[in-house]
Amino acid sequence: MKLQLGIVSAGVALATLATASAAQAASVTVNNFSFETPSTPNFSPGITGWTVIGNAGVQAGLFNPGQFPSGVPHGSQAGLIGFNGGSIYQDVAATYQAGTRYTLNLFAGIRLDEPGDLTLPNSTISLRRSDNNTVLSSFTFNQSSFSSRGVFLSFNTSYLAGIADQGAGIRISIDRPNNGGTQLVFDNVTLDATPDATPVPEPSSLLGFITLGGLMLGGAVRKARK
Repeated sequence: MKLQLGIVSAGVALATLATASAAQAASVTVNNFSFETPSTPNFSPGITGWTVIGNAGVQAGLFNPGQFPSGVPHGSQAGLIGFNGGSIYQDVAATYQAGTRYTLNLFAGIRLDEPGDLTLPNSTISLRRSDNNTVLSSFTFNQSSFSSRGVFLSFNTSYLAGIADQGAGIRISIDRPNNGGTQLVFDNVTLDATPDATPVPEPSSLLGFITLGGLMLGGAVRKARK
């Protein structure tokens, strides 16, 4: 009986250590998430709080869209990357925490007045590390993702941070290649962080669990022999 109780105790301890309690998602601040600054009547080559790189130039900026009958998801302006392609990114203030799932979401659309023979090439949203720009998770969408023009659809990608990511800076990125086609319009970029209910232990953690279990089981066996 003592041996059985010892084994049960060890199992309970391992289960407790290996399973994290569920928690509510918390919003991570994304500066100028709905691209309201600077205010512009038509187009601006800069985006407050975001870095524009590559071929983006004046093709990526703020656009006050009149070609979306239902309006934009948030506010009155939206971000834009033109047909020459480009990328924008932002390093948020938060850092990756092991055992936390990060979900990046944005709304994207194609202008109603785009010529019918033009299509949106593969465009990507991604979660990266700010220290080395490593892509941790991404989602690619294109013309086939949209049933019609003049509407916004939601796209997202998520990543469960591990021990190796602990404390690394979070970079969110929106990319469109330079190969012609329609403009990419986007809005309401959000980032949520949710402690994972059942995170996968790192190898070092598993070793610790095994060692602890062995010690507890060994103690139970010694007690049973007395």
